[in-house]
Amino acid sequence: MTGTVTIHIGLHKTGTTTLQNRVFPACPELNFLCTDNDGFLPFYRYAAYSDPIYFEPQKAHALLAGMLRPDKPNLLSNEGFSGPLHSGDLEYGLDHRDAVLRNLAAAFPDARVILTLRRQDGLARSLYRQYLRSGGTRGVERYYGFAANTPHQPLFNRDRFRYLPYVRRVEELFPQGLLLLAYEELVRDPDAYLGRISEFLDVTLPPLPKRKDNATRLGPFGLGVTRVLNHFFRSYLNPAGLVPGVPRLKNGKFSLVSPVTLLHEYWPFGYKGGKTGKPGVLAARILEECREDNRALDERYALNLKEYGYY
Repeated sequence: MTGTVTIHIGLHKTGTTTLQNRVFPACPELNFLCTDNDGFLPFYRYAAYSDPIYFEPQKAHALLAGMLRPDKPNLLSNEGFSGPLHSGDLEYGLDHRDAVLRNLAAAFPDARVILTLRRQDGLARSLYRQYLRSGGTRGVERYYGFAANTPHQPLFNRDRFRYLPYVRRVEELFPQGLLLLAYEELVRDPDAYLGRISEFLDVTLPPLPKRKDNATRLGPFGLGVTRVLNHFFRSYLNPAGLVPGVPRLKNGKFSLVSPVTLLHEYWPFGYKGGKTGKPGVLAARILEECREDNRALDERYALNLKEYGYY
């Protein structure tokens, strides 16, 4: 399977970064490309943010010229290929998942795809936590469109939790092959999860290194506090913030980040209260909305979703 192209498109919050940092680069049989590679970022931006009407497949291919290997399987990985994460904060409806897929399929019509799903309640909680960590200021009802008596649209379109239409579209645009996985399998049995990817890519991926789980989880009260603090600190989700942030060294470069980001990353105490608060209550409602879609998805693709509590 040398010279083939496989595109790993996420979803967000399904262990993509862990695989990109600790598994894929450690496989010498694989030509792994992500935003850590010089030259990949322009391709990602062109494919992920271009209107398909004006997208030029030859130009996209040229951006990766010299990076693709004819003697190894090529893996392109970025969760942003499954759609922009916080686009709804800029404009409701700016969720162009189909456009991204069409661009990728035009650039690599013979490519295959790896896609990992996650149970909707856990994904919803994680997405909102990421939103606050990135500087978001809206409450969770407004974020997911549960707020009553408001003319405002949700910041995150809940249709994105309905996986079956999306998976069907991926399968339609990439008929050469789709490997569909569940994040819960990665958590429960990482060796089996990585084994399925290894078989799909025709390589031998190394095992996931053992590492202590990050216990820096803020509880509902802590999340509410950081949401208030976000109003004061400047971020790409709150460019009107008064305080520009604090300098942080990352990858040899200094950049300004909100102290809220550091609170989320380095809060020294794991939350042990057991209550998920309003984000957890609304996440459970989202799962209820998706149960029938999950059942139909499982009937078609046999992902063992019932065992993982999807329905």
